[in-house]
Amino acid sequence: MVKDLSFDKNKLILAKSLFSKCVDKQRYYVVSEALDFEKSRRELMDFISKY
Repeated sequence: MVKDLSFDKNKLILAKSLFSKCVDKQRYYVVSEALDFEKSRRELMDFISKY
C-alpha cells in the first residue's frame, strides 16, 4: 500500500498509521524500503523504535 503513493510525505504518514495494526512489528523495518528518501526512512525507524 505504501509503495502505491506518490509522495514520500504521504507514504510516511501511512506507514506510521499502519504500524499499530502490524502483527509482526519486529520486521516492520521492511516497510521503510518503500520510502524514497533516507530522511523519511530514518524518521520511520525512529518512530518504530519508540514502541
